[in-house]
Amino acid sequence: MFKRSAAIYFGGFLFGLLSSALIIAFYPSLYTAFLEFLLRRVEAQSKIIENFTLMIIANNLLAASIASFGGVAVSKLVNIFSPGAARNKALLYFLPAGILFVNGEVLGLLAALYVEHIPRFFAGIFPHGFFEIPAIILSGAIGLDISEESRKIEGGFQKDLSILAKNNLNKFGLAVLLIIIGGILEGRAILS
Repeated sequence: MFKRSAAIYFGGFLFGLLSSALIIAFYPSLYTAFLEFLLRRVEAQSKIIENFTLMIIANNLLAASIASFGGVAVSKLVNIFSPGAARNKALLYFLPAGILFVNGEVLGLLAALYVEHIPRFFAGIFPHGFFEIPAIILSGAIGLDISEESRKIEGGFQKDLSILAKNNLNKFGLAVLLIIIGGILEGRAILS
């Protein structure tokens, strides 16, 4: 599942990079507006969590949690209203795939800024990205795996779905550790 997760992430990256190139070429003001949106989002988050390193870690932990277990949470919520619909694999698949694609896409959008300075992009992304990118891909793989394994559930769907989630907590713990290391490195790099 890790390969599928990585393919979705890097598919998002390529989409972000290519769409940015087109937007920069034809609608540069739209690209500027997107960058301003990202900046405002960071500024808004910094008002909630003033420590930049903690903000980075919290943001990435939220994304990893949604990628890993968001589908399970949505299935449990939907189960209240429609138990049959809660078994839908697409319901479990959507959040991990979406988080993977969007995270890759944002990286691609930012990479477009450095088209003329690729070594600078990799130098800026490598230290923390070495930890954060695999953590997000691993988190997505957890969610995709839960989605795939849920198809095999015969009886008590919600109970077995909870067991699938619990069985992946060790993998998620590794993702958390990688996110913390990456967040510390990114926070130090930005603040220095």
